[in-house]
Amino acid sequence: MVEARVVDPTKEDLRYLDGPWSNTACQGYAIMAMRRAGIDEATIQKVMYEMTWCFDDTTVEEAARYYCKGGAA
Repeated sequence: MVEARVVDPTKEDLRYLDGPWSNTACQGYAIMAMRRAGIDEATIQKVMYEMTWCFDDTTVEEAARYYCKGGAA
């Protein structure tokens, strides 16, 4: 189930003090990194497909926890 969130536009959201961020920026970084690492285009496409689903079913906080654990579930 996808959780809907409501943002109160009258309050400052401190999570975004680092500057503009978006899923497309994240995808761009991922593609650049994979190409620099020499990963083939077919694999890049598979990763990007799965990344799109991760954006849909994983919160930013969950993704950060996953990263901090070194990719351990």
